[in-house]
Amino acid sequence: MPRLCSILRAAQRLGATFQIAAARLQVLFQFGALGALLNYEIDVIITPDPLFKPKIEYIPVFDYEHRLVVCASHELAKQDLVLPDQLSNEVLFTYPVEPQRLDIFSQFLMPAKCSVKKHKLIETTEIMLQMVAAGRG
Repeated sequence: MPRLCSILRAAQRLGATFQIAAARLQVLFQFGALGALLNYEIDVIITPDPLFKPKIEYIPVFDYEHRLVVCASHELAKQDLVLPDQLSNEVLFTYPVEPQRLDIFSQFLMPAKCSVKKHKLIETTEIMLQMVAAGRG
């Protein structure tokens, strides 16, 4: 679980920096995290998608990198670089976030005036990866 390991390493660095006595990793607020933070239900959010609001301070804890995940047998798996128009016949899985907030759309597809064949929303990383591994997107 590279993603969880990255989060745990970041939490460890935050603990050292801010002298946090104890931490509990909360994954229930994946897409309602900002509301939970503002309602004092959680103390910290680790996110690549900041929504700048008063009273919220964003501190980078690690580099963010875009990755396209395809199954091993997919033709794009053999390429070092993928261009926006190469996704035009593909099914794209993303988390249930407005497309304009997703970098794949706002920074990759839209500037190139490209789109995908179909955009499907999936709640969890585990299910998304299973669908990709099955060649469904």
